[in-house]
Amino acid sequence: MWPPPAGLPIRPPYRDYLGQPSYEVCPRCGFEFGNDDDPGTAPPVSFYQYRAEWEAKGRPWFDKSVMQE
Repeated sequence: MWPPPAGLPIRPPYRDYLGQPSYEVCPRCGFEFGNDDDPGTAPPVSFYQYRAEWEAKGRPWFDKSVMQE
């Protein structure tokens, strides 16, 4: 269920609100849904915090093999 409904409290772990994570890795920013946001497998970080940090780094491509020009 992405994007989540308006007004949903967005904070990790997301499975409490959205069900089981996909563990997909975004090729653009590298965020892994279910790993980066879930305590125990990595330091928990919300998607919004991760995105802000990624944007501050200049929005680099995580997987350059799928880069779009």
